[in-house]
Amino acid sequence: MTIDYRKLMHWKIPIARQHVRPQDCILYALGVGLGADPLDRDQLHYVYEEGLRVLPTMATVLAYPGFWMKMPDTGIDWTRVVHAEQQVIVHKPLPVCARLIGDTRIVDIVDKGPDKGALIYQERVVTEEDSGEPVCTLRMTTMCRGDGGVQNMPAAASGHLHPPPAPLPERPADFCIDLPILSQAALIYRLSAVLVAAARTPHGHQVDRRALLGAGLSG
Repeated sequence: MTIDYRKLMHWKIPIARQHVRPQDCILYALGVGLGADPLDRDQLHYVYEEGLRVLPTMATVLAYPGFWMKMPDTGIDWTRVVHAEQQVIVHKPLPVCARLIGDTRIVDIVDKGPDKGALIYQERVVTEEDSGEPVCTLRMTTMCRGDGGVQNMPAAASGHLHPPPAPLPERPADFCIDLPILSQAALIYRLSAVLVAAARTPHGHQVDRRALLGAGLSG
């Protein structure tokens, strides 16, 4: 399989629709470890329906279109993809109950060269179905380790500017926090990240959950 730049840049990723309910918000919070201490009132705000709050990092699983890279016609070797970067922009407090629409598009493809892989940049804008107002924007970079040597790459750069990674600080951390992780956390988290997507598309039953689960824990 080989990625074709023109074909993939025009790939139509299915629109995703999701009805978010309070139990979905609670399930996500449980999946990232909240509620481990039932006496912690701060955690209870996210796992109890009275006065329920939504973790901002839940944006990463809202109106997710499924693992479209597994579709054979994409040319992507999906068995060797790695979640490389994730950016979350929250435009308003995430709703406890709402019907959402997720519109995902491919923004850019960067070929690292044969045997070096390729980077695929995509963006998902999540809006409220009733009002059309944006809820959050998700920007994600996928490292396709088996897909260097992209066909039909343009001679000139695409014009998209991809900021370099932030440099690591050359000093000790200001403080450290120990986060207990439940042994079944990944099994609970997948109910938010995988099964919701699988209900919308037959190609949604696989996703790299480790990076997003880590983001939820740190958030």
